[in-house]
Amino acid sequence: MAQCLHVQTRPADRGSARRARSHRSADAATYLREEERIDLLYASRPAARRLLEGAATLQTSFGTLRVVSPEGLIGFKLQGFVNDPRRTQDLEDIRALLRANQATLDLDEVREYFRLFDREAMLEELLHEAG
Repeated sequence: MAQCLHVQTRPADRGSARRARSHRSADAATYLREEERIDLLYASRPAARRLLEGAATLQTSFGTLRVVSPEGLIGFKLQGFVNDPRRTQDLEDIRALLRANQATLDLDEVREYFRLFDREAMLEELLHEAG
């Protein structure tokens, strides 16, 4: 199974990840190395920059990276799904994040993201599924 890591960077950091790239746009890039995958999201909007500023610094096989919180990742996954409902893996990832972090999630923050996209009912259904 491929490992997947989602991170967010400042626009000035766009050139710092030099790996086998499979996708790049003005807002995001995906890099692959064997069974490892990293998704970079370039922060330009105020909410995204706020999430980056609060990101944890982790040592990974890709080097030192700042990684957003599970709540922030849920917000980005939700944005991806709302922007393109064919991105069903984002919805599955949200389900998995809710289950895996159930005891520690800041649900007020998560609710704010779902409210932003007018998806509060979806969150309630997902929370019910997560148990």
